Amino acid sequence: MELHGALVQVEGTGVLLVGPSGIGKSECALELVVRGHALVADDVVRVRRSGDALVGCAPELIRCFLEIRGLGLLYLPDLYGEAAVREEGPVDLMCRLEE
Repeated sequence: MELHGALVQVEGTGVLLVGPSGIGKSECALELVVRGHALVADDVVRVRRSGDALVGCAPELIRCFLEIRGLGLLYLPDLYGEAAVREEGPVDLMCRLEE
C-alpha cells in the first residue's frame, strides 16, 4: 500500500506523518532530522506487513530526498550525513497533522 505522508524514525519508533497537502509534513520531518532523527520516506510511503508489524520505505527514485516548498529537493545524506536516512523502518505511530 502507498500512503501520502512522511515516515521518520524517532528514537527507534517509526512515526508516520499524514495530513492534507501543504500542512507541513515535510517541514516537520526535516526538523526531526535536524534534531538527530532519521527520514525513511517523504511524500510517498510504501507500507507492507511483516509478521505482526508494519514496515515502511520510500520508492527507490525518491529515497533519501525530502521536498520543501520554496527550497526544492534536499538530498539528506549530503546535508546531514548517512545517519539522517534509513532504507526502511517500522510504522509504530501515525500522527495526523491538521490546521
